[in-house]
Amino acid sequence: MIKIFPMNALNLALKDLFGKFIKVRNPEQHKFKFLAASILSGGLAGACAISVIFPLDFARTRLSADVLSGGKRQFRGLTHCLTKIISKEGLLGCYNGISMALCGMFLSRGITLGTYDFVKTYAIKDFSSQPFWKRFLVANIVT
Repeated sequence: MIKIFPMNALNLALKDLFGKFIKVRNPEQHKFKFLAASILSGGLAGACAISVIFPLDFARTRLSADVLSGGKRQFRGLTHCLTKIISKEGLLGCYNGISMALCGMFLSRGITLGTYDFVKTYAIKDFSSQPFWKRFLVANIVT
């Protein structure tokens, strides 16, 4: 899995976007529905982010294993690798094996982002006014 900052930024931006559509009325009365909605929006954000990033990760894996018989390389670089895969296997060829990555990312981001939202909303009163070290500690415990 690619561990890059743009993916994290994409996760957070998409989680906020999905959070606008997946809302709970009276979240104070329905805390567990709020938690479920936060987990769902975080999971969907993770699944969308991995769908965007996966072809790059797939090409990186192909490039690292790129040796034909006789020791000659098949690809000249990332762009050449992606172009060759798409020409031979079509665009879906760049998504071979994505099902497990989608499941893992949905669960991982859903639990992480959903739990963080729940904790910052209900576990600590006036979370945004807490000292940085306390917010940092909560984020590290949740992740």
